[in-house]
Amino acid sequence: MSGYDDPRWCTFDQAAAKGWRVRAGEKATSIFMWKVQEKETGTYDDDGEPITRKFPLLCRFKIFNFAQISGPEPHQPHQLTDTEARKLAEPIVETVGMTVTESATGPTGYNPERDSLVVRPRVAYPSEKHYCADLMNGVLAVAAREAVIGLALPAEAEMTDHQRAQRDLRVEIARSMLAMRTGLPLSPPAAVKDAAILTLLQSDRREVFRAAKDAENIMRYALAFNPEVLPTLEDEHREQMSAAVAEGAPEMVFDPSEFQFWPAELQQDRPRP
Repeated sequence: MSGYDDPRWCTFDQAAAKGWRVRAGEKATSIFMWKVQEKETGTYDDDGEPITRKFPLLCRFKIFNFAQISGPEPHQPHQLTDTEARKLAEPIVETVGMTVTESATGPTGYNPERDSLVVRPRVAYPSEKHYCADLMNGVLAVAAREAVIGLALPAEAEMTDHQRAQRDLRVEIARSMLAMRTGLPLSPPAAVKDAAILTLLQSDRREVFRAAKDAENIMRYALAFNPEVLPTLEDEHREQMSAAVAEGAPEMVFDPSEFQFWPAELQQDRPRP
C-alpha cells in the first residue's frame, strides 16, 4: 500500500501511545472500514419478531506506515519456508474436506459442483510454497461461496457474467490479502478475469469497498480452519475494532466482543466440519 516495504501501519494516536513520533512532513494514508449496521424499524412480522433494516456504514481513518515513524524497531521481513507453508495450508485443506487431484494436462481450479480441486502435479511447482498457494486458492474459492452470504451465488453454470466478476474480484483481493499476511506466492490472475473485474469496477465505484470487506471475510474464513491461526485472528479483530472506536467509530457497530468468522446464516448448519 502506497509503495512502502514495511507492512505495519498505525494511527497517529496509536503511535503516540507507544511513545513514537510521526516524522515532520509525513502525510497520512486514508483507509476505509465497511460495516453493516442493523436497526429495528419499529414494526413486527407475523410472528411478533421485530423487523430490522440493514444499511452500510463506511468509516474513514488516517494511518501512517511504520517507515514514516520514529521509534519502532526496524521491520525484519520473514521469508516463508516450505515447511511453514505446509503447516499452514495442509490442515486447512484437510479440514475443508474437498477432494484434491493432480493433472498434468487438464484444466485446473475448484469445481463447486463436485467440491473438488484440480492442481498441477506437486513436482511441477517451483517450490512447496507455490504448491500450497495453489491449494489455498482452492480454499478461497470455497470460502467465496460459503462466507459471503449476501452475494448469494448460484450454481456455476447459472452464474451471470456480472456475478462471476463479483466473485472473482473478491477472490483476487482475498488472494492478495493472504499473500501479504502469510508470504505465500501470488500469481497474477488470468487476463480475462482482469478485464471482467475492470468492467465491474467501472460500472459501480462502491463495489470495491463491498468487495474488500467480503474479501477479508473470505480470507479469515479460510484461515479459521487452521486451529493454530484462529486465536491470532480473534486477537487481531479485537485490536482492529478497538482502534476504530478509539478513532471515533461508533462502538455499537465496531464492537470488539462480536466476533464471528462463520456468517450468522451458517451458525446452525455450517457446510464444513
